[in-house]
Amino acid sequence: MSMLDWAKRLAASDPNPSMKTLGLNGPQNVKRSEANISLKGDRYNLESIKVVCNSVQFKIDTKYLDNWAAIFRHGFFDVTSRYRDIKKNKIWKEIYGVRSLSWYKINPKTFEEVDDDGEPGNPFQTEFVYCRHCGLLIPLYVASVDHQAPQDGGMNKARLRLFRALGCTVASGSGKKSQAMLTEFFRDGMKVVDDPPPAGSRDDRYKLNVFGMFYYTVMASAPEGLKELDKIAMHSGFNLRPLCPPCNSRLQNTNYM
Repeated sequence: MSMLDWAKRLAASDPNPSMKTLGLNGPQNVKRSEANISLKGDRYNLESIKVVCNSVQFKIDTKYLDNWAAIFRHGFFDVTSRYRDIKKNKIWKEIYGVRSLSWYKINPKTFEEVDDDGEPGNPFQTEFVYCRHCGLLIPLYVASVDHQAPQDGGMNKARLRLFRALGCTVASGSGKKSQAMLTEFFRDGMKVVDDPPPAGSRDDRYKLNVFGMFYYTVMASAPEGLKELDKIAMHSGFNLRPLCPPCNSRLQNTNYM
């Protein structure tokens, strides 16, 4: 099911559901005196979405729910393939500054510089990327792919960073990845908020805005919604970064000089 389907189902079962939000400490319920949702529709059609937060009323365009589904069909958020396949994604490569450089290999017996076929010749082009931990420039094909928010204990942070990339936190992300995502989706007409959020404090970057609270409430109303959210937040391109093999090893500083 899509976000729109979950919202229709929620409207049919509870047109005024309790608002939920998400913080670094986990999910939280929002007092009805602080925020509430009004859904008009049924399981066949969703006519309107209104959210009142701190006495201010917001209308959320129902087309944003279709956009939400379109975003997660984007190759950057593909979670059906191996993690390493993200190294083929154009946006991911642009974010991490992948560039083609000339280089040689070495014949291990003669120590001669050779081309990609093992023959003496001209240098060949291959893609390089910087390790996001130590800064070492390495060939992309030997780079390992690491979860930026760790799988063990990093789920809430991964969820919030994903919402931030979509413009659904009080303050926008300050990093290149968040800014690139917002630019990409607004340019392609796939936005899920009216306007990108302003810059702000670190606390506000990990706090859902009204749009974020609405989307999280809808997803939390369906077990499959949270399961999909967690899978994308943890395993999609937004949470995957390039590291050199030593930095992505349990040995880390003990296995290289």
